[in-house]
Amino acid sequence: MSRVGVIDLGSNSLKLLVTEGPGLSQVRRATADVRLFPARGNRLEPEAIAAAVAAVRALATQAGEAGATRLAVVGTSALREAPNRAEFADALRAGAGLPLTLLSGEVEARLALDGMRADPALAGVRDFVGFDLGGGSLEVGRVVGGRCVQAFSLPLGAVRLTRHVLGDGAKPLSSADLESLREQVLAGVSGRIPAGAARLCPLVASGGALSTLLEMQRAAGEPESGDTLGLLAVRNWLGRLAALDVEGRRRIPGVPAARADILPAALATVAALAEHLGADNLKVSHHGLRQGVAALLLTDAADLLSAEPALG
Repeated sequence: MSRVGVIDLGSNSLKLLVTEGPGLSQVRRATADVRLFPARGNRLEPEAIAAAVAAVRALATQAGEAGATRLAVVGTSALREAPNRAEFADALRAGAGLPLTLLSGEVEARLALDGMRADPALAGVRDFVGFDLGGGSLEVGRVVGGRCVQAFSLPLGAVRLTRHVLGDGAKPLSSADLESLREQVLAGVSGRIPAGAARLCPLVASGGALSTLLEMQRAAGEPESGDTLGLLAVRNWLGRLAALDVEGRRRIPGVPAARADILPAALATVAALAEHLGADNLKVSHHGLRQGVAALLLTDAADLLSAEPALG
């Protein structure tokens, strides 16, 4: 049975997924904590490029050891915005022997929704609103009758919002900080997707911040609710994190050290988006962009993922 691998070059981390067969059964996953999102401007820094190339080389080795017969390396927000992305692609080919496929925002959103549709936990769900929260961007879309009818990307990732609103994210947040985050998210989604769009169907979410929040709830001994998060719980955790500096957040069980600076912005985004969509609860899916790309690798369109130009 075919095994395929996907290396997702996100703004906040690099992730490998190896799956098997049309059911996309997980064979291996791994993460490299390399933050590509630049500290200033959009230009990728030489240190980040070198670290990313080394990490991709190691992740590709793991993919081969896991039996992947095809491997795609996809770039998202930080790479598609970088003026020196061609330099990165050249370094990747020279240092890891792999081509880079840049995904446009809309294609990234559609592939994330395709990944969610492949989630066994959503079997039989034909209508839903979905979003994927990354470091540089937020992808949002709607599935109706099992078909994607809307997909778009917004520059509202957790690293980006942290930098733009909170600086380095090290200090506690003020009420003005929280309101600024909320206003930026609502300004981004208003007019793009109808208010209340998730009142009559599930709201499905993916992304590292959502998985982290589930781990925080479990570590705190809160009642098990599967992979469902209530909006009230998101707001409560946001308030708790906002009152702490970054070192205080790192001491909370379940909070990864590398995400402690961006978690408040991430949860503020989730809360504002759920508010706009009219959802009191959201279903966290552990399927998203990587599963969507893996599914594409198993089709006749797989060669698109070996192309150097942006896919979109």
